Amino acid sequence: MGCAFCATGAAGLTRSLSASEIYDQVLHIRNDFEMRVSSVVFMGQGEPFMNYDNALEALRLLNSLTVLVLAHVILRFLPAVLFQ
Repeated sequence: MGCAFCATGAAGLTRSLSASEIYDQVLHIRNDFEMRVSSVVFMGQGEPFMNYDNALEALRLLNSLTVLVLAHVILRFLPAVLFQ
């Protein structure tokens, strides 16, 4: 996105995550900390709308598998404002 206020963005975007990579990150947090994940936020480096198909598929995976993975989770999709 190249936001002037974002220190993470200064490094530049290498690539976008796949839906399964996003899902796996949530699973790793649950397993590593041995606790239920109660909130997942899509934002920051790797703007969700610039990776829309994968972000949407990850949301679908997380929502369809809530009994196995999340159970009562809040899913947030927070896009940055895109200016042209």
